Amino acid sequence: MSNTSNNLSNEELLASNAALKAQVEYLAKQVAQLTKLKMSMVNTPEESEEDEEVHPEANSSNTTREENHERGATDFKVDIPTFEGKNDPDDFLEWLETVERVFDFKDVPEEKKVKIVALKFRKYASTWWSNLSTKRRRENKAPVKTWLKMRSLLKKKFLPEQYVRDNFSKLQHLRQGVAADFTQFRVVVSEIRPPKVDNSILDEFYLPC
Repeated sequence: MSNTSNNLSNEELLASNAALKAQVEYLAKQVAQLTKLKMSMVNTPEESEEDEEVHPEANSSNTTREENHERGATDFKVDIPTFEGKNDPDDFLEWLETVERVFDFKDVPEEKKVKIVALKFRKYASTWWSNLSTKRRRENKAPVKTWLKMRSLLKKKFLPEQYVRDNFSKLQHLRQGVAADFTQFRVVVSEIRPPKVDNSILDEFYLPC
């Protein structure tokens, strides 16, 4: 170990720590975003045709509370954006997340969600939904009545399998990068740490989850 390394001051080590920490935190944020994407793509339960029916009695007990909350929520300019069905998976996922947030904010009853979202379809998305509904009627399938089923059908149509695979690959590489940077930092510190470095300098470095 060189004298230069041995003579590194607390300030120099802190600066090095901050730079590497910023890099790791950036990677960790990317991991978090892709993990969220992965969960949104994978963790939508598949609903069978038999499970599509809405049970009004399950919602009736909360009807008054939901209606009151919805009336209060209308004081704010919060609405579901339109969706045209463009070939842009990122745009689709952002739109889908916005839909979920609006539903949560307004406490939209389950039996209204499908009709509300269908009203927001434009251009290709509107044509796709109309054709899908017609096809289901021809095949004697029940109409889509739940948001769970509708969301599943939307993902099958507007979230290409290749996009999913590519993002899984990016997620894996980013995770490896975060782990490597964290290990690198610990190795560097163990090699160059001066005898009197305050432990708080090291303690402030962490691997974000």
